[in-house]
Amino acid sequence: MDAALYAALNVASVVGAGKATGVHRFRAPLTANLPVVVFGLMDSEDAYVMPGRAFVRMNYMIKVIEAGLSASTAATLADTIDSLITNVALTVTGYTLMVGRRVRLIGYIEDADSETYQHVGGEYEFMLDPT
Repeated sequence: MDAALYAALNVASVVGAGKATGVHRFRAPLTANLPVVVFGLMDSEDAYVMPGRAFVRMNYMIKVIEAGLSASTAATLADTIDSLITNVALTVTGYTLMVGRRVRLIGYIEDADSETYQHVGGEYEFMLDPT
């Protein structure tokens, strides 16, 4: 799922001039220029039907981090990301994606080292059928 999300997020409508400078799993390098996209698995659950696994539910945090008091670029990128991955047939090796949708919004401010950072995005649920 990580590879599928990275491929879906690392596209010209998200990364490029005036947009995010990169897509990173769990955290961006400290030297990364902002804004950046960060994603990571928050939790996962297997559902079983005799005799085996029926599906896997994975929840991912996907957010944009932007420096400063305004979150306008982060909010625009978060909306773009939502349209790229909501109910879209992502290719996940060994699985068929049944559902991909945002289930919660993420938005908070962090102050560190005399700088303000905006975090904007969502928690996304993906349900996968083992093939």
